[in-house]
Amino acid sequence: MASLLSRFQSWLTSNRIRARELGLLLFACTGAAVWLFILDAPGATYILPAATHVSQRPALMWGFTSLALALFAWRRWREIDALLEEAETDVLTGLHNRRMIESLLEREFDRAMRYGRPLSLILIDVDHFKRVNDTHGHAVGDNVLATLARRVQRRMRISDHFGRWGGEEFLLICPETDTTDAMLVADRLRKSIRHKPMRLVGTVTASFGVSTYTGQGDYTALIDEADHYLYAAKLQGRDRVISKFTLMAQDALRREGRADEAEQPIQSQTPSDPDRLSSVLSTIMAPLQRKRERRFGR
Repeated sequence: MASLLSRFQSWLTSNRIRARELGLLLFACTGAAVWLFILDAPGATYILPAATHVSQRPALMWGFTSLALALFAWRRWREIDALLEEAETDVLTGLHNRRMIESLLEREFDRAMRYGRPLSLILIDVDHFKRVNDTHGHAVGDNVLATLARRVQRRMRISDHFGRWGGEEFLLICPETDTTDAMLVADRLRKSIRHKPMRLVGTVTASFGVSTYTGQGDYTALIDEADHYLYAAKLQGRDRVISKFTLMAQDALRREGRADEAEQPIQSQTPSDPDRLSSVLSTIMAPLQRKRERRFGR
């Protein structure tokens, strides 16, 4: 008997939610049975009129049964919903995990392809993150990732989707956004990340790779393109935004013999002022325009 009681206590400890649900279901069924017994007892007509006593007894029975089942289903639905949310959320940052953000990317890519709308990706990587872990420990590194996630969330647009891509990498999906606007968004996020030093670490920077859907390829190609530009940002010194426009501008400057300017961070040439950004884009397109004029004899 003692062994059976200890096993029952152990089951209650490890299955508190199920035990609570079973207890709630048992309570509802017992209440329904007691109420029906009262209605069926002698003198029950004093509680309910005789017509109601006869005609509504099945309705009351089904009502109590339905209530018990509804309570049971509601509790199970809450548990399943919590499990689904946990399966779609990164535990450390509270953002979408890779599986969820990739699912959102596939959905947004299908919509952009179907309606011919722009779609941009911003791949973010924390600079020198291994150094942070090696110097301050993984707990501080985790705090850096969580802090960066909060700063980006405060600055991102409502229509965007943000998630942890893996390790110290994050992915921002920007629907209805071309390369120019995506560069503005990325540079604003870059400044917000490095604006305020983090506790125990100091100033933290991040590199950004921006890619835009141009009507060709699939969403994996879009990710590969953003990763390529992110790698270029790392090679050029980190803490900068790189896109196809950036590389085009640098190539144009090198061809014009202005290699020193080409090595400068692109954000110093493309601040968050749209007018100055337009002037840089015109600089990018100038060589292409001159080539077109020579080709057509204009």
